[in-house]
This record gives sequence, structure tokens and C-alpha cells, in this order.
Amino acid sequence: LTGGSLEVVATGVDETFAETSAFAAAGLAGAGTVPSTRNTSTTLAEIGNSNPARNIDLTQNGTGSLTVSADHTAITNTQVSSDAYGLLSGSGAEADNDVVATVHARIGDDVVIDARDLTVNATNEVDKPSLSGGNIDATTGGLVSGADADSETRLSLTTLVTIGDRVDLEVVGQPSDPGEFLLRAQNNIFARDKVTLATGGAVSGAGADSDIRTLVDLARVEIGEEADLTSVGEIDISAHGTGDVLIQANAETYGLGTVAVGEATISLAPVNEVVVGAGSNVVAEGNVHISAGTDTNFVRDEYSLEARMDTFAGSVIPIENIDAEAFIVQDNNITIEAGTLVESNQDVRIHAERLGLADAIARAKAVNWTTAVADGI
Repeated sequence: LTGGSLEVVATGVDETFAETSAFAAAGLAGAGTVPSTRNTSTTLAEIGNSNPARNIDLTQNGTGSLTVSADHTAITNTQVSSDAYGLLSGSGAEADNDVVATVHARIGDDVVIDARDLTVNATNEVDKPSLSGGNIDATTGGLVSGADADSETRLSLTTLVTIGDRVDLEVVGQPSDPGEFLLRAQNNIFARDKVTLATGGAVSGAGADSDIRTLVDLARVEIGEEADLTSVGEIDISAHGTGDVLIQANAETYGLGTVAVGEATISLAPVNEVVVGAGSNVVAEGNVHISAGTDTNFVRDEYSLEARMDTFAGSVIPIENIDAEAFIVQDNNITIEAGTLVESNQDVRIHAERLGLADAIARAKAVNWTTAVADGI
């Protein structure tokens, strides 16, 4: 196969949204709603296995570029309104969002490609934007009233760039003006969540929980055994991720005696891996950059996490139990197996982020007449 350029591209955007509302008013009143979304996808861009070996020559005319790219964006959200009013009243809301996304860019076994510019890229993105009015808004009122809300978002992201066994990839051209040789896998998470509860009565209680977590957050570049990667310029191989997550849970209680409980939790666990199989050769006339969780200029992947839990009790007897947590645990690995050659006429830079530093804030604040007195002392 010969040509001026070759693009193998798979792109997906899936949007899931659930919205519900409930209202009740009576002597005995109850309102409840449980919306949920599930976003499941597989996005694959592939040049398949070749037996016998398939030769692809893009160097004879045109731009000579090869692009194998898979990218997917999951847009997900839920919104709930629940209100109940009566002598005895209760309101409940639970919102669930699940994203299971696999993105794979692959060049199969025994493929031979000559190009002037080469990119194999896989990108997996989650977008959970903020909503006007928040994600859960629940209110109750009565002699005895209670409200409970629980919002959960669970993410499973698997993002792979795979170069098969015995693959031969070469970028040719002029060393003074070389094309790219880029292999990259990346996960990007952006999420916002807001839960608001208000309840009032002689005796009232409210519970608010918001939770966003990754079950799987894997970005991996894997080069098979006995593969040859050669470039007249640089070779850049990387596995990365980013995260920007903010959650806010609020509970307000009014009455003679009130109880407010709640928890705001963010938990991200990115795994970034580069694996170069046994007996492979990675040879460049320019620099060789291999990185996981950082680039080779020591610029770490960016993560910003903020979890906030706030309660207000307008009561004589306030009881409150609240917490906020923001966790990120990174695992960044580069594995170069036995018998592998990594060679450059300039520099070889192999960087796996060791510290995994991130901006993480968790704040829990309870306000009632006792805290006002303490603030005034």
C-alpha cells in the first residue's frame, strides 16, 4: 500500500442526562426520586494484524503523514428536584452516573510503515458540567420532617495505545526538519456536582452526600515484542491524565431539634503506564522522550480536587456529623523489558512522576448558634 498520507480515526461523543422531580403535600407526605445514567462505549481505531507482513509506504508523495487516532467524550449528568410538605413529611433523592469507556488506538502485529510524520493517539474524556440549580435540590417542611440526598458518579476509563509484535515503524526525512513520532494515551476528567437540602419542623433532619470516584483510570502505551521504532527526528512516548473535580454538598435544618449529616468525597486513582516489550528497538537521531504522569521537562499532570460540605442549623438543639475528603493516588510506571535497545544521537529522557503532587482541598463546615457564640468569644 502506497499513498501520500493515511488517517485511521475513530471519534465518539455520547451524552446521557436524566432529570426527575417529585412533589407531595398532605398530612403524611413523602416524595422520592432515583434518576440514573449509564454511559458505556468502546472506541477503536486500528490497522489490523498483517500475515504476511503488510507494508505501508507514505514517503513517495504528499505529506507522508500517518495518523491513527481514537478519542471519546462522555458527557453525563443528572438533576433532581424533590419537595414534601405535611404534618409528617419526608423527601429523598438519589442520583447515579456511571461511565464505562474504552478507547484504543492500535497498530497490529507484523505491520511495516514508512512515513514522514507519525501519530498514534488515544484520548478518553469525561465531562460532567455544573448545572443551574445544582444536581439535587430537596426541601421538606412539617411538624416532623426529614430529607436525604445521595449523588454518586463512578468512572471507569481504559485508554490504550498498542503497537503490536514485530511492528516496524519508521519516520524518514531531513534531520534538520523532521516530522513527529508520537505515541500518546491520555485521560481527562472534568466534573462538577452540587447537592442542596433544606428541612424545617419542630424536629427535622437532613442528610447530604456527594461522591465522585474513579473505579478504573488507566492510560497505557504498550509496544510489543521485537518491534522496531525508528525516527530521523525525535520519538515521544507518553501516558498522561488530568483531573478537575469540584463537589459541594449543603444541608440546612430548622426547628427545635435538628440533625444534619453529610459527606463530600472525591477519590481519583490514575494509572499511567508505558511498556516496551522484550527485544524491541527504539532508535532516534533526535531525542527519545518516554514519560508517565509527567513530561520530560518535569511538568506534572495537573489535578485539582475540591470537596466541600456545609451545614447550617437554625435550632435550639443542633446535632451535626459531617466530613469532606479529597484523595488522589497516582501510579506511574515505565517498563523496558529485557533485550530492548533505546538509543539516541542526542538525549534519552525517561521520566515517571514519583511524587504525584496535586491540588487537593477538603472543607467541612458546620454553622449553628454554638459556633456563632464561639466565633464571638
